[in-house]
Amino acid sequence: QSVLVGTEKPTDFYFRVEADGKGPEISRLVKATEEDAEIDFALAAPVYHTNITRFPDGSPAEGATIYFAGNGRLRMENGVVKKNGRDLRSMTADADGSFRWIRDEDESSFLIWHDEGFADVPVGDTERSNVITLTRWGKVSGTLWRGDHVAAHEPVALCFNLKPQKPGERPNLALELFLSYST
Repeated sequence: QSVLVGTEKPTDFYFRVEADGKGPEISRLVKATEEDAEIDFALAAPVYHTNITRFPDGSPAEGATIYFAGNGRLRMENGVVKKNGRDLRSMTADADGSFRWIRDEDESSFLIWHDEGFADVPVGDTERSNVITLTRWGKVSGTLWRGDHVAAHEPVALCFNLKPQKPGERPNLALELFLSYST
């Protein structure tokens, strides 16, 4: 995580340590006022989880892209899901719809994206069942107007608001569709 130094009021921060073959470790909160902070890390072998993505008919969602997300606003730009303008960690489901991942405390949900459907899944739900069923996409058709003219050849963005409604509540996937392209 980036730390801004040289500001009038320094902020507290965490350290995140990653190493090949080990699971990520996050430090305790380090106060900006600490002068000689000492932090011990005990990196351990990662714990892998395996999940399977399926379509409603039970067939595997081969090639589905799995995005790992936390709270915040996700935006689909030019076929890539971003959070606060940055790319998210992602992976692709195998031919049988499966994917294998390491739990990261910063990531509270998956956004699974496929041409044939999508799913928003809290990470905790994967502990009850390792099968994730995608929801088929809806279809919107028509012409988008911006003021008194057709809004043709402009960017298209899909936004997902993953901010919890109340403290302790799971983020609610609120799909906000900003269409600005017409043929």
